[in-house]
This record gives sequence, structure tokens and C-alpha cells, in this order.
Amino acid sequence: MNWLDMRTVMVSHLIGTFLCILVLILLWRQNRARFAGLGYWWQGFILQMVGTALIIARGEIPDWLSITVANALMIASMIVILMGLNRFVNRRWSPFPAYVLLAAFTAGHAYFTYVRTSLAARTILLAAASLLISLYGVALVWRRPPAGERRITKGVGWVYAALALTSAIRIAGVLAGSIAVNDFFRTGLFDIFVLLIYLMLFILMAFALTLMVNNRLIGENKIEEDKFKYIFDYSVVAKSITLPGGELHVNQAFGDMLDYTVEELENRNWRDITHPDDIEMNQQALEPVLAGEKGSARFVKRYLRKDGSFVWGDVNTSLRRSPDGAPLYFLTTIIDITERVKAEEELNQSLREKVLLMSELKHRVKNSLTVVSSLLGLSLEDTPDPRFAAIIADLRTRIGSISRAYEQLDRTGRADVIHFRSYILELVESLASSYGPPDRRIRVSTRLEDLALSTKKALPLGLILNELIINAFKYAYPAGVSGEIRVELSSRPGGGVLSVSDDGAGRAAAAGRPGREGTGLKMVELLVAQIDAELAWPEGPGTTAVVSF
Repeated sequence: MNWLDMRTVMVSHLIGTFLCILVLILLWRQNRARFAGLGYWWQGFILQMVGTALIIARGEIPDWLSITVANALMIASMIVILMGLNRFVNRRWSPFPAYVLLAAFTAGHAYFTYVRTSLAARTILLAAASLLISLYGVALVWRRPPAGERRITKGVGWVYAALALTSAIRIAGVLAGSIAVNDFFRTGLFDIFVLLIYLMLFILMAFALTLMVNNRLIGENKIEEDKFKYIFDYSVVAKSITLPGGELHVNQAFGDMLDYTVEELENRNWRDITHPDDIEMNQQALEPVLAGEKGSARFVKRYLRKDGSFVWGDVNTSLRRSPDGAPLYFLTTIIDITERVKAEEELNQSLREKVLLMSELKHRVKNSLTVVSSLLGLSLEDTPDPRFAAIIADLRTRIGSISRAYEQLDRTGRADVIHFRSYILELVESLASSYGPPDRRIRVSTRLEDLALSTKKALPLGLILNELIINAFKYAYPAGVSGEIRVELSSRPGGGVLSVSDDGAGRAAAAGRPGREGTGLKMVELLVAQIDAELAWPEGPGTTAVVSF
């Protein structure tokens, strides 16, 4: 086979088209999410490759396949590529005229194949259809895109212009008599050279399409870079880009924060402007990000100013990586929180002072109560009247109840909360020791939930409990009678329930005893009202008082 015969040219065209398809498929896979129309290009080249293969197989397959269908596929491939270009440049385009052209070409080609056989007429039809499509392609990529995009599409336009010129030259050559036979594979050198030019132009078309996409990518990346640079440089918030080696690129706000110029900080290492005590913490915060465990990190550290002082920065940084996962740079935003840190420190100092003051106040109140209790104890020793002595003893008990509440405050470490269960246990033990008979015939049992109550409620409840237990010891059990006093504490939504019950004589039997409805129970009623609680006396054996708070 001669290296310059028509079949060799067509085989070369087949191979070249196949390589173009591979390039265009790769281009489509990489950019199909960004640009429309790319899939049409490799599909159009596949139609052209199939048409070329059918032409090469002429003589081995029916003529309607190797002549009519093959050439129709050639024109269809150019139309499909144009459809992709319309989508790429985002122009509306009705394909109807192209379909009419394809139908007319196919009908004319079939006519000059089966009715009036003429290779010259078929060649003119093919070149004329190619000329029309190429001229439309020139107008599409040179005039339709916005002015700013024409520099991107002009390369494809030049290829279409060359295709149009080649098609016009081919028509002129055929009219001048370049085709003297009706066998495509026996045409002269003129058609062979024309087809070689077509082959090179279609390879150039694939190259131009690829270059056009790359140029648009470069343009869009440049726009994104300009946007990023503008946002970075002119942000009122301090920002920095830190390379893997630690070199810094900063914006003006960062320089202003540390009283440096941008040029003075350019390419300095981040360690140079970090407080020495915070360097290790900074590195530890970035380790999970570098390891891929986290996408970003946020922490607070101190930055050194130019004059040696430091500012507190709220640092939020994220790592940008290359497509293969290699670290590129940290993009960091820093908010100056120096004033906030100072305010928090002043607030904490004020809080510490107030806690110290409250602690001192508690100690003073507790000491004062102890002094008052001691003075009452001295008065008790000097009082001959048993009734007056009983009143003083009750007063000392009530003062002791309040004093124990302050002891609980010391244990909780807070000035407003008491663990009421521990408070009740201590109070019951003290009252049993003070008012219970020596022979321990009256027992005290407890069933208590662990509730944390505010002092506003705990102190009145402690006094209420104090009075109820004392009354039970005094009046529920006449001389020699044994029994049990039960103290229960349980929670309920929004509060709790405190009950004191005994299995003694009961309220009715004890009602006539002196002091039964005296100061103690009146104080209970006043204290219940003070904390907006409810007092109930359920019926039953013995006496039961229930305080719902």
C-alpha cells in the first residue's frame, strides 16, 4: 500500500480521531461538573471515527453503510461538536436547522449514490455541508461569546475558519475537475492532500477545545485568586497564611494588631511572634489537623507585639491540601480578644473577692451565733425559773439549727446552696441528744433524698424541722412511753416534701397540754408562709406534719 494513497490517509484519520477521543474524554471527566457541553465533543469525534471506519470498510460492507451512512455520520459529528460549543458558551441554539441540513445532505447523498451516481456531486455536498457548519462555528465562537471570553474561544474559531476555507477550496477543486472517476479510493493527489488537511484540522480542533477549556479554568482561577487576595488583603480581621515550614504571609489588619508593617512580617516564622509559653500548645493544637484527624483547630494564644508586649488572639485555622493530600498552607483568622481577656480577669478577680467576702461573712455570722448561744447558756445556768430556762433552751436550739446551716455552706463551698440531707442528719442527731430521754426509749429514723436547696428555703425549713421534732419529743410520748419519730424528705417537680411523724399520743390527746399550740407551732406556720409552702396534718395514729415546698 502506497503511503500516500486514500486508504492510508483514512486509516491515519481513524487513528488520529481515536487519540482525540481519549484526550476529550479525559477533559470531560475532569471538568464535567464545571462546564456544560464537554460530553458532546468526544461523542462527536466518536461519530466521526465510526464514519471513517465505515468508509475504510467500503467493498466489505454494503454501499449504503460505507457511503450514505458513513458520510452522514461525518456531518452529524460536526453538528454534535457545535451543540457542545453552544452549551459551553452558554448560548441558546435551536438544533432544528442542523437537523434539516443533515436530512437534506443524507437525501442528496443517497440520490447521487443510487439514482444518479456521481462522486463529484457527493464530494461537493459533503464540502458544502462542512462549509456551512464551519461558518456557523466561526460566528459562534467569534461573535456570540461576551467580549471578555472571545480571547478564550478565538483558537477554536481559527480552526473553524480553516475548515471553512478548506471546504471552499475542495468545492473549487472538484468544480475544476479534480475528480474524474467515481471510486473514492482512486481519486487524485488533490483530494488526498485535502483530506490530510482535514485530518490535521480535526486534530487541531481537539487541541483547541482542550486549550479553550484550560484557558477558561485559568481565567476562573485567576478571578477566584483575585477575590481571595482582595478579601485577604482588605479584611478588617487579622488573617495569615502559614506555609508548612512556618513562614508567614499576613494582611494589613494582622500587622496593625502587632504594630508591624506587612513587609516586616513577610516570610517571618510564626514562632517569632508567638509568646514562648504558648509555642508548644500551638504545635499540639495543630497536630490533629496535620494528621488528618480534624479539618481545623481553634485555640487562644498570645502574640508578641513589636514593643515586646503581647495581645491575646482567638485563633481559628484550617489546613489547605493539594489534590494528592500534601499540606499546602494554613489559612488563619485571628481576633484580638485582649480587652475581653482583661475584662474576664477583672471579673474573676472581683468574683474571688466577693467569694472571700462571703466566706468571711459566713464565719462572722457563725461566730456571732456561737457567742449568742454561749451567752444564753450562761443565762440558763443562772435562771432559777424552770419555765424561763426551757424558753432559753429552745432559743439555743433554734440558734444551733441556723448555725449548722452555715456549717453546711462551708462544706458545699457555695454561699447559696445547702445539701439538705446532711443538714437534717446533723440536726436530728443534735436534737435527739438534747431532747431525747436518756434511756433512748424514743428513736428517730430518717428516710431522706439528697436535695440541694437554696439558703432561702433551707434555713426556714431547718427551723420548721427543729420545731416539729422538739414538739414530738416533748408532747408525743408521756413519761415511760416508747416510740419512734420519723423524718422523711423526698423530691417532687419544682420542689420537695418534708414530713415529721410520730406514733405517740396524737394531736387530739396532746392538745390540752401546756405549750402544745404555743410559740413553736406558730413559728412553723409563719415560716411555712414565708417560703410559700403548704402545711398539712394528715389524720391517723400519732401526729404527722407534712410541709410541701
